[in-house]
Amino acid sequence: MALENGGYVMVPESGVGFALDSQGATTTNGANVRLYTRLASAGELVTVQTYGSHMTLTGMVLDVKGGTAKAGANVQQYTWNKGLNQQWDVAEGGTATIDGTEYPTYYVRSAKNSQYEMGVAGSSALRANIQLEARST
Repeated sequence: MALENGGYVMVPESGVGFALDSQGATTTNGANVRLYTRLASAGELVTVQTYGSHMTLTGMVLDVKGGTAKAGANVQQYTWNKGLNQQWDVAEGGTATIDGTEYPTYYVRSAKNSQYEMGVAGSSALRANIQLEARST
């Protein structure tokens, strides 16, 4: 299943007051991706392109550092180079209710190795790091 091309705010299941954020809202290669308080800013808007195969944050693609696909690998932003570590598969999850409204949920899996998906390091707390985790379903 692929998301339609467009803009999305990505929030973790357990931390609905947070969104994916480019640390410092920079366009620098290697800038870390983390959770931050939802501010409805451009630094939180994830743009899905080419039917979900790659996603951008502040104009840079979401990239697994070092081109790897293993548990704990850091998700950062980087210039698009067409590597599998920059491509993602989106799978339907279910639904989540946020402020009384029900929304569909999705798993964002590594195209390099579908046994890993985007997740939050530790707990869904302010500034928690985004990394690959073993697939939950």
